[in-house]
Amino acid sequence: MYPIQNDCNIYISGHKRTSLSEETSLIQHFAKNNGISLDYYSNSDFINKFQNDIANLIGFKEALFFPTGTMAQQILLKVNADKTKNRNFGIHEKSHIYAFEDNAYKHLHRLKEILVGQPNKPYLVEDVKNISEKISTLVIDIPYRELGGIPIPWDELEKIKDYCKQNNILLHADGARLWECASYYKKSYKEICKGLDSIYVSLYKGIGGMAGCFLCGNSSTIKEAKKWKKRHGGKLFQETILIASSAYQFDKRLREMSLYYKKAQEIYNKCSDFKELTFYPEKPLINMFHVHMKITVEEAILMREYFKNKKGIWLFNNVFPSQLKDNKSYFEIYVGDILLDKTISEVNTIFELIAKYIKPLLSE
Repeated sequence: MYPIQNDCNIYISGHKRTSLSEETSLIQHFAKNNGISLDYYSNSDFINKFQNDIANLIGFKEALFFPTGTMAQQILLKVNADKTKNRNFGIHEKSHIYAFEDNAYKHLHRLKEILVGQPNKPYLVEDVKNISEKISTLVIDIPYRELGGIPIPWDELEKIKDYCKQNNILLHADGARLWECASYYKKSYKEICKGLDSIYVSLYKGIGGMAGCFLCGNSSTIKEAKKWKKRHGGKLFQETILIASSAYQFDKRLREMSLYYKKAQEIYNKCSDFKELTFYPEKPLINMFHVHMKITVEEAILMREYFKNKKGIWLFNNVFPSQLKDNKSYFEIYVGDILLDKTISEVNTIFELIAKYIKPLLSE
């Protein structure tokens, strides 16, 4: 929780907030009921079992815990570059690796990105075929958070898998929000991941754990990744608490993903008609969407402070410049258990308040 959120009692995105004492109590209860002890440099039956369970769930040989997705994916690209003797990789410009990691792949491993496709939509197999340079790895996002949670269409995803296999391109997925995509694809996680060489999945974004992720791949990839995890300083003295913070709620979150998705559809159907707001995509494809506004980022931050101080409502953590026509800023809505417990009428009232706040600013 952001410290400045503490004064609020109404939230509209993500999962319910817990205090440190509440969270540690839940972990303690889970550990006691399951006979879990603290690990020593990841040497733990509990960690081994949970890693295996995740790998089996999505159809991979092995999974390896990392404290951050940034570390896990840098290492995956490095391992693939060494394996293929090719330092180039293909990626979309909205992918986290390219947009938000301060060029870590260049500075740490001297890797080179080849941008693929168009900025404002997921790339298709034709975009991959048009890559002019030979690449070791193609990175895809399942889904693209920065595009409002848009996944690659299923037919195109299957074509990309086939093309990469036929052309000896290793296919890696940033699956930070893989868990959210089953309702869209109407496929099992194993079916979605079939044909991928590797994937990273988050333990905190949609699941609600404290931090961390799993990198999944074949045995040789994970064997090399373990060496680089140590070299990156990622081999923690104890990992149990981080992993347990996800494990105790993992099954519950997966069961609820379809409910989050349904709620996102209901919110769109009821709340998307305010002319001051533009929901993107036009209809949510997962339990996430963007709300674009005709006010500047600076004005949006002032609006957030107004709602926090005057109404006890926390609207968003971050706001970004909008690329949509006639809009100037946007924020993200992630439909989690917070909105699951609110009626559509309650949610609509909040969006109505936002629209009323924005309306006079547009006439100035």
